[in-house]
Amino acid sequence: MFRSILKPRAISRAVILADIMTEGVPQIIDGALDVSLWERALSADVLQTNLWLLAYEADLKGWLQAPVAGYVMTHPYFAELRRRKVSFYDDEKTLRNVRRLKPKGPSEAFLKHMAALRAKPIEFDDVLDELEEWEQDEGEYGGY
Repeated sequence: MFRSILKPRAISRAVILADIMTEGVPQIIDGALDVSLWERALSADVLQTNLWLLAYEADLKGWLQAPVAGYVMTHPYFAELRRRKVSFYDDEKTLRNVRRLKPKGPSEAFLKHMAALRAKPIEFDDVLDELEEWEQDEGEYGGY
């Protein structure tokens, strides 16, 4: 389970799981959870990897026990964030069910723009003329 959570795209899941563990939500996690892999990874070096969010927030919020306390304060950039108590994870935030929200309609500016485009007739010869302006001399390539 932990190996899949520690993949780059799943770090946010690890942060949420660490938060849930400290909140004591037994109905979500059945039994004890072995976090020793995460705790062994907590170091200043890890702050420069894809695990930085877990390592930083775990120290800031006291979620996990690091092998060496104060590892965030030894990092030149994260130490300043820690001193200012900057957090990238809001444990007080609740999310609305976005499936129940009705999407907004197009803006008035967008509707005016689309109406203007539809009102302007497009002539095939005009399109060809514009494309010819972009052509390069033979042998030249202006791409990336």
